[in-house]
Amino acid sequence: MPRKGENIYKRKDGRWEGRYICGKKPDGKKKYGSVYGKTYMEVKQKLITLKSSIKIDFNSVQFKAAACKWLDYSKQRVKLSTHANYTYIVEKHLLPYFKNKNVESIDIPCVNHFINEKLKNGKLKQNKGISKKYMQDILSILKSIMKFCEQEYNTPYKIATVTSPRPEKKEIDVLKKDDMKKLSSYLTKNTDRINICILIAMFTGLRIGEVCGLKWSDFNYKDKTLTIRQTVQRITNNKGSTVLIRTTPKTSASARTIPIPDKLCKIIYTKIEKNSEYISNAEPYTVRRRFKHVLEMCDVKNMRFHDLRHNFASWGLRLNFDIKTLSEILGHSNTAMTLNLYAHTSMEQKKKYMDLLKL
Repeated sequence: MPRKGENIYKRKDGRWEGRYICGKKPDGKKKYGSVYGKTYMEVKQKLITLKSSIKIDFNSVQFKAAACKWLDYSKQRVKLSTHANYTYIVEKHLLPYFKNKNVESIDIPCVNHFINEKLKNGKLKQNKGISKKYMQDILSILKSIMKFCEQEYNTPYKIATVTSPRPEKKEIDVLKKDDMKKLSSYLTKNTDRINICILIAMFTGLRIGEVCGLKWSDFNYKDKTLTIRQTVQRITNNKGSTVLIRTTPKTSASARTIPIPDKLCKIIYTKIEKNSEYISNAEPYTVRRRFKHVLEMCDVKNMRFHDLRHNFASWGLRLNFDIKTLSEILGHSNTAMTLNLYAHTSMEQKKKYMDLLKL
């Protein structure tokens, strides 16, 4: 069967047609030719033979121009926040290294040298390397641009086998019961709107953008539920500054309705003004800063706000949440993601089950 991007399709007369780039028009745009056959495989083989024999001079295509065109192409296909991330990576990491290079000159040794440099001292404003995880993200975008160039300019795609070092899997550090009680006690005794948001994240596993995006209309006191319909993010723009945006949740699975504990439900109902549009009225940066202050006040070890999500998931498994339920509460696209992230934290439960086996 034909794959997306192959330019092979079945005609109404029953034959198969494959299109290929055979040259350039005077205005620089691609010029196409066609081959025909009785079967898909016949046409595909003809295209492979033709593409290997046709040489088109596209050396004038610089990486900077190609990357900008790819960004324009992707703008219509991804969320605004995702496109802002793409733009940041292209402008801050890829262009400083590749902008003066011709697309055709970017090969495996060139990219491997780039990866090594980034891992050594690629962190912006700091003289140290970026993380292996972030390097994977950068390489993924570079490969997408080069694949786009292959389709757009017929340049050879030389970096398919390049890989970035795999990041080490970090152990999730779960809060101890005493620390959880400290945080819960402090937050329930000091219930302003931001502290309530921290409490919500602590007992639901919501992402920080989801918490900040909660409206009063998303809260159902009768059913004791919260509905996640949007997320709040601060992204960079093309003018050297940032803007706060409200957009759809991360994935389709992230748009969800979840039940909440009785006590949390009562706190939200009694402490948040009924005429408020948003439960928080704060952006993620403000909530993160407050969270750091709360940790200090409670004498609890320093941690990221996102670790509250990991902590909720880990304790859920310890309390025997089934994996399907936990996955839906967290808004994961599938249970495999939940298992991959958190299954190792249920070792105590595994031991309990194994002890049931009798020799």
